Amino acid sequence: MKKIAFLLISVSSISLTGCVQMFPATVADMGNGVYNLNAQSNAFGSRSALNAKLERKAEQVCKGKGYEQVNQVSGTNHDTVFTSGMLVPVSIKSNSLIIKCKD
Repeated sequence: MKKIAFLLISVSSISLTGCVQMFPATVADMGNGVYNLNAQSNAFGSRSALNAKLERKAEQVCKGKGYEQVNQVSGTNHDTVFTSGMLVPVSIKSNSLIIKCKD
């Protein structure tokens, strides 16, 4: 019985954190050519993959003219989600990049 419960918790945890990696990077226009870009990943994603996602988005936002990095923040959020009558621990990595597009 313990093996079945462990299996159910493991599958639930992986399925809950797996979908975060599919979300595209988000962009907030802060004015004057400055943008705040955010990307998230599950616990299995790498920081380099998050950075690559942000760099691709920055190039799109600045239309290939280039950009200057103003600030970058990385973090990991540990949370617990209630699903199917169980509390399941999940971890989400996030990177935030503030850029200024070159003219």
